[in-house]
Amino acid sequence: MKRLFLLCTLLAVLSSCGKDENEGGDGGGNNPNPPAKVVNLELTNTDIVFGAPGGDEYFNISCNSSWTIAKNAEWLQIDTPNGTGNARIKLTATESSSYDDRNTVLTITAGDKTKTFTVIQKKRNALIVTHDKFNIPQEGGNFSIELQSNIAYEITIPDDYKDWIKENPNTETKALENYTHNFTVTANPNTEKREGFILITGPEDITETVAVYQTQKDELILTQNTYTLPAKGETIIVELQTNVAYEVIIPTEAQSWIKQLKVEQEDRIVLDVAPNSETSERTVEILVKDKNSVLSQTLKIRQVLGQIILDKDEYNVAAKGETMVINLSADIDFEVIISEDSKTWISKVKTKSLQPHSFSLVISPNSTTEKRMGEVIVKDVNSALQQSLTIKQAVGNIKLEKTSYEVSPLGETIDVSLKSDVEISVIIPESAKSWIGNKNIEATENDNKIITFEIAPNESDEERSAEIIVKDVNSELQRLFTVKQTTKFIYNGNIILRADEDITKLRDAGYKTINGNLTIMVPNPQKLENKIENITGDLIISGPATQSFDGLYRLKHIGGSLRITNGCFTDFEGLGNLQTIGQDFLLEAASGKELDKLQNFKGLENLKLIGGDLELSISNVHNSSLPFHDLQDFTGLNNLEKIQGSLKIDAFTSDGIFSSFQGFQGLNKLQSIEGDFYITNMRSLTSFIGLESLTTIGGRLNLYNTHSLKSFNGLNNLHKIGADLFIRVHVDASTSYSEKIGGPNFTSFTGLNSLQEIGGNFTLVGSTYIWSRGQKVSVFQELKNFSGLENLSKIGGDFKLLAHNTYKGSMSDSEFHCFSNLESLDGFNGIKEVGGSLLVENTSMYYKDVFPKLQGPLHLDNIEVVGGNIEPGVRVIAPNIISIGGTATALDMSNIPKLTTFNSDISISDQTTINAESLISINGMLRLHKIDNLQCFPNLQTVMSLSLENCSNIELGSLTTINEDFSISECSNINISSLSTIGGDLLITKCNWDNLVGFSKISQVTSITISDCPSLYNFCPLKSLVENMSGIWSVYNCGYNPSKYHMLNGACSPE
Repeated sequence: MKRLFLLCTLLAVLSSCGKDENEGGDGGGNNPNPPAKVVNLELTNTDIVFGAPGGDEYFNISCNSSWTIAKNAEWLQIDTPNGTGNARIKLTATESSSYDDRNTVLTITAGDKTKTFTVIQKKRNALIVTHDKFNIPQEGGNFSIELQSNIAYEITIPDDYKDWIKENPNTETKALENYTHNFTVTANPNTEKREGFILITGPEDITETVAVYQTQKDELILTQNTYTLPAKGETIIVELQTNVAYEVIIPTEAQSWIKQLKVEQEDRIVLDVAPNSETSERTVEILVKDKNSVLSQTLKIRQVLGQIILDKDEYNVAAKGETMVINLSADIDFEVIISEDSKTWISKVKTKSLQPHSFSLVISPNSTTEKRMGEVIVKDVNSALQQSLTIKQAVGNIKLEKTSYEVSPLGETIDVSLKSDVEISVIIPESAKSWIGNKNIEATENDNKIITFEIAPNESDEERSAEIIVKDVNSELQRLFTVKQTTKFIYNGNIILRADEDITKLRDAGYKTINGNLTIMVPNPQKLENKIENITGDLIISGPATQSFDGLYRLKHIGGSLRITNGCFTDFEGLGNLQTIGQDFLLEAASGKELDKLQNFKGLENLKLIGGDLELSISNVHNSSLPFHDLQDFTGLNNLEKIQGSLKIDAFTSDGIFSSFQGFQGLNKLQSIEGDFYITNMRSLTSFIGLESLTTIGGRLNLYNTHSLKSFNGLNNLHKIGADLFIRVHVDASTSYSEKIGGPNFTSFTGLNSLQEIGGNFTLVGSTYIWSRGQKVSVFQELKNFSGLENLSKIGGDFKLLAHNTYKGSMSDSEFHCFSNLESLDGFNGIKEVGGSLLVENTSMYYKDVFPKLQGPLHLDNIEVVGGNIEPGVRVIAPNIISIGGTATALDMSNIPKLTTFNSDISISDQTTINAESLISINGMLRLHKIDNLQCFPNLQTVMSLSLENCSNIELGSLTTINEDFSISECSNINISSLSTIGGDLLITKCNWDNLVGFSKISQVTSITISDCPSLYNFCPLKSLVENMSGIWSVYNCGYNPSKYHMLNGACSPE
């Protein structure tokens, strides 16, 4: 081999020399760049493998140049890392602690030559046990040996231990070369501990030993676990069996009365128990415990106490007191202790030391007004042992049969019955001793008593009363009863004066107060001579010829109503001291000529309060009778400030009634009507002059057929109407009329300038019955506008104008004129809130002029909320409207920037200007016709239905839901990018579209019809929609006309 190598080398040299001669640049054979030396590098013995213990190995280098050796492992050392020429290199490997093979690459470099080879060191044989010792409790258990190994091994349990150490069949590999072996140790039945081991054996004598230690079965047995000892105490010996070192643990709380005595025997415990001086028996649990384990036994000791047994532990004693004997049994000496708070009424007499024992207690009479309870303790003199008994003593009893006695003003003798178990006395107030005398107290059986009193006649003008005390003479116990004696000037009951002799009788009785009703049916009450001051019930005047109220001048208060149904008086002179009417003030004309002479209310100047209604009414009228014909005003009521009920004036139907009425003068101080202000058929009413102080009407302002009303002057300070403002004019055009003008005559609402709020509806109604042909009727013919209501800001209900007629006969040539001069709703501008609707309605069957001049627009610049509909018949401009609860077809849509919900249809065409930037929902149809570039609904999310016709550049990007149908015809560039739901059908026709990408987010629709769209080929954006819809899919006259089958099978566009 070496010869071959030398030969090759020689040939190479010769060849190199010959080349230099032939290629010489100068042709003379002298080369200025001599040829480079050829480096030879060879390696031998490179199959090197070290064992895990390490050691030395060699390899050879053959080279004609210098060389170096490089490595990348710390565990391999090279004795000669560099040199020149041939060499024998020693490699030294350290011992490997790795359980895996390891290697490194040696790189030998000489000139431009490089040789490499790999040196390997084998892994260490491993058999590693993580735990080599296990302690198992006596009751046995499971344990696991975890080990690491890269060699085969076996586990051996020596025969001596196989009966109590057993390997479980499952061996768990946790990771590569990690093993877990599970074992079970049975319970140790012996009282001695035991040891064993497990061998884990591998090749090359690799062995691991795992020791298993199991504790013995410990024994600790008491021959007796429970002892009951007498109160005197004693020493007890407790025997036990055990193989453990034990200790006796006496609880801390028992160490004062139980001591352990030292003894030499390990099988007994001696305890000394002291006498029991406590108040109850005592028990303790003593623990006898293995010092080295939890093994223990419990020794229970119960020590009773001395006995005190009471025959009873509770005694009930009467209020009068008594001496009582308490019996008991006891095996000890005792003492009797009475509680400190009971020593004032409980005391001990004596104590016996014989068994059974007894002692006596004296209970004093109960002088308090309440039941009382005391405690007596029977106690062992040598310990805390005690028993207690309770003494309960009742309070004296005084029970009255009655607590109030009504006595005649003429005086009388009365007997007061009562029941009492105590001695009583009677206390009469000093102020009553002049008219109440106590004759005697008579005792009957079963503690019943009767006290007799003598009551003197009452000669005074006033009712008198006294509280009499019945008292226990030995305590504060007492009871009260009242004696009331009316004056001879008070009458209890109702009185009717039908004739003069009735008046004479009432006058002679001298009554000042009538606790009931007084009815006067005689013409002249003068003979009463002004003695009556107070009527708690009603005062009823019903005599047809009553001319005056003379005879009632001292009358101050009427607790019920003042009701007048007849009479020919002109005023109320004679009632000059009347201050209050507790209920209604009623003037009622029922038939005939009642109350036709009344001119005013003079004589009532001191009346300040009417607790109910002030009512002037007529229930029936004969042709010859005109009640209230002469009434001019309310002069006389000048100090009336409040009507707690309603002010009602009902003129029935005749024109002559109230024909002299000039106004409400006399009510100048009236500030409040808490009920309704109700006027019916008062044709003479022209204004409300006289009510300038009225600020509040708690109920309705109801005006019916006030035909002559010219203005609301007089109500200038009225701020609030709690319920409705209702004005109705009705004309019943009988056959005797050819033309009837019904009024009213006011042209506006001047006079209501301070009115701010109407709690209910604001309603004007004009109506008629037409009986024969050719009749002409006019109502509300003067009203032009609503000026005077500029401060009205709130109507709680509807604002409604209504025209209505009914034909009872022929309608030929008949005319109905209603609101014929109403030009506008100006004056209504200040309104902010209408809780109901804004309505102008004509429900007439045939009419000539109804709202003929009403022109718009109606400017409601301040209105924010309408709870119902806006349908006033004219265009409504409401730039600040926020909420509408109903429909609003009359609303001007050009400027509604704050409105969020609209409940009517919206139709926009021919570039109509719209400002609805806050609109979110339209609960009607949105119809857009011939619109280009619409961007007025930036926040619109929901519409009931949507119709787009001949539209382009429509921006509805926020729209998500159309509850019903969506139709599109001849439209382009429609943005509905957020639309997801169509509750009805989708109809598309005559649209020059080539795709339906804008419909891709729709997830719900009932049916789809698409027609006459010749450029439309791609229906794929609707594929998932078609899969989920339940209705009809219809496409025709389009560029591509897929059936529903095509759509469901993926053919949504042509191939």
